[in-house]
Formats: sequence, structure tokens, C-alpha cells
Amino acid sequence: MVIQSDDLDFVLRWTPDGSRTEEALAALGFLRKPKDAAYRHPATSVFVEFVRGPLAIGDEILRQWDTLREGGQTLHLLTPTDSCRDRLAAFYHWNDRNALRQALFVAQAQRERIDVELIRRWSDAEGHSRSCVEFLTAFGVSETR
Repeated sequence: MVIQSDDLDFVLRWTPDGSRTEEALAALGFLRKPKDAAYRHPATSVFVEFVRGPLAIGDEILRQWDTLREGGQTLHLLTPTDSCRDRLAAFYHWNDRNALRQALFVAQAQRERIDVELIRRWSDAEGHSRSCVEFLTAFGVSETR
């Protein structure tokens, strides 16, 4: 099963200079229409957005992440658990069933790296304990705490 998003969201650790961002993305073929936050490229349906920080899932500000380094470049990524929580937030708040499927796909692909107790506590704090049960049941995790 392949699940693909249509966007790449980036949270910058500094306030970007709008003109420098525009220039850099334009050099790659990405353009932004006035009043549109997304940068689009004519050769792909995937678009790029820069969202306001700090990086958070629901009401929880993230302080840890995975990091990839290559050729002097650094990219911080959501952990598999936080990727699940991000998708679960869409399921919880907008009843987005596709987001639930995406959370399950990540959880199943990264089973050893999923912190089920963190997902439970976060879901409780977000007021979505009952919806979390659906996720955990589909993931094959017992309800007992």
C-alpha cells in the first residue's frame, strides 16, 4: 500500500527572508501565486509550504525529532510516533478517515519505533481517547493500560 501526500511542509527555525525564499524556489522551478502560501511546480502535483513554528502536534510543542544529514545539509523530520500523531490529529479533529489509514500505515511500517503510551497520553490530553481506541485496535494493540 502506498500513501502519498500532495505537500511537503517545512517549519523553518528562523524567519525566512521572503525574497530569498522566492528566489531559491524559483531557481528550482517552484512558483507561488499571490495570496497563496504554497509553492507549485508545473512538473509535479506536489507542492511546498513553509508553516509557522514552533513545530507542534495539537497543543504539544515538539522538542525532539529525527535528523538526516547528507553532504553538509541537515533535515529534521518527525519521528514515526509523531508522524502517527500528526495524522491522528487530522482524524480526531476532522474525522479524516484517510488520515487514520495513513497513521496506521506509518505505525505498521515502523512498529518497533512507535511509542503507544505516548500516543495514548497525547490522545487523552487532546480529548480523543475514544478515537484513539479505534487506532489502537486497528494497530493490534491491547486496550489495557
